[in-house]
Amino acid sequence: MTDIVAATGRPSGALRNSVVVGLSTTVRTGSGLVRIVVAGAVLGPTFFANFFQATNVIPNIVYEVLAGPVLALVVVPAVVRAFESVGPERARELVRALSGFLLMASGIAAALLVALSPWIADLLTRGVPEGAVRERAAHLTMLLVLFVAPQIVLYTIAFLGAAAQQARSRFALSTLAPTVENVGLTATLVTAAVVYGRGLEVDAVPVGMVVLLGVGSTLSVALHAAVQVVGAARVGLLTLPSLQWTHDPEARALVRYLVRSVRVAAFPAIGVLGLLALAVTVPGGVLVLQMAIYVYNFPVSVGARAVSIAVLPGLSDAARRLDRAAFAASTRQAIVYGLVAGFAALSLLVGLGDPVAFLLAQGELRGTDLVGVLALCVAIVGVAQLVGGLHEVARQALFARSDLDGPRRASAAALVATAVTGLIAIAMPSPESRMAVLCLALLARDLTGAAMLVRRLGRAVRPETILDRRRLAAAALAVTPALPIGLLGTAVIETVAPGRIFTALLLAGFGALVLVAYGGTFLLAGRARVRWTR
Repeated sequence: MTDIVAATGRPSGALRNSVVVGLSTTVRTGSGLVRIVVAGAVLGPTFFANFFQATNVIPNIVYEVLAGPVLALVVVPAVVRAFESVGPERARELVRALSGFLLMASGIAAALLVALSPWIADLLTRGVPEGAVRERAAHLTMLLVLFVAPQIVLYTIAFLGAAAQQARSRFALSTLAPTVENVGLTATLVTAAVVYGRGLEVDAVPVGMVVLLGVGSTLSVALHAAVQVVGAARVGLLTLPSLQWTHDPEARALVRYLVRSVRVAAFPAIGVLGLLALAVTVPGGVLVLQMAIYVYNFPVSVGARAVSIAVLPGLSDAARRLDRAAFAASTRQAIVYGLVAGFAALSLLVGLGDPVAFLLAQGELRGTDLVGVLALCVAIVGVAQLVGGLHEVARQALFARSDLDGPRRASAAALVATAVTGLIAIAMPSPESRMAVLCLALLARDLTGAAMLVRRLGRAVRPETILDRRRLAAAALAVTPALPIGLLGTAVIETVAPGRIFTALLLAGFGALVLVAYGGTFLLAGRARVRWTR
């Protein structure tokens, strides 16, 4: 990154946008992690925590099946092309047509979710012992599904607003807006704890608590959607949805493209749903899995995903102009930025996994066997996020080229890898080993998908290259001194056995040392490599 600033005298547009997205995403993802920690502290290692957390995730999973991350990858390039080639009015027409189709589809999906609520309740309460308790758990789960089903439509509105902003290279509000949802849900959980108590199991949970959690979570998503609508209005792309998309050839083609791309988003979403269905067999297992996923998402979101969002308009423009050299240069830049951040996160999460898990396990999770499982999962996702970042950038680049076949094949292969790992988890003899293998499924998924996507992307830009081997080698080498410092920090913290506040201070201190060692080694290795090649 520093050589770009030095060469130009100012940050490049992609770098500047990456910083904006990264800072906004840090706040958003951090608030999400706080929310899941509060959920663990309030709900504890219970079956109720399992089906509440799983039910609250299902609307987002259904949305991702409909469009999910694919939505931005399809809408942003289309709106960019409309602005560049015709003008803002044409861009608004496309947004209006796509909004009508997607809101119709999400409304149908919400109705289907309600209709399928008995089956969903049965799936999510499999771990509860047979009898009256399981019957009550199923009834409460069905009630939660009724309250959260509208979130599918609200997520569609929110992500349409975000895509409109990203198409105009406005990233701060669109990436920061989900923080409102996380804050709202955190407040709902705290209110439930104050009113009804903590660590309640299925047979002790009052209906009023379920209603409070269901209504509060849906209102939180509504606030998120409202903020994104305001953002779309600020960039001049707020329009009323229209069902006349069938009369617009370009909109009709985009709808067909979205329908064809459903598999790209659906397979990962189905894989996560399958992992959640297995995690419900362990009391508090869904909490541990979701904490691991949030820890995984944090470096991916503030690194590779932030970068790929920022460079997507430029990639789309280069693909439109058939400028292979510019496209490959932007892709190289995105991969370097993403993997440099990923190697730094690997050093932190693998080296300091135990104290991180200790701090995440608050309230009712303290002192349980799940803390050790969470520590192992943190280390596993520390490796997985590195591969996941590469997967994210490669997929975005292929979508910018309107290449749908590659992401679809990679998505299918990743689902197979997830399913195979999940089957292995079923055979594990203990709940703790089962949860560890479920976290390994995230790594298996990303390894499979990233390998296929990078290979396809490399073939697409030949004779250009998508990998800056010099900088990537320097980033990998920088892990060598950083990781031992993290492991030393873990040993010191465990030996001293301090309280949580002192643990947090020590963790921050050793984390800073890890980052300094990583950054310094990366810069030195990069400069040394430059001298060697002169």
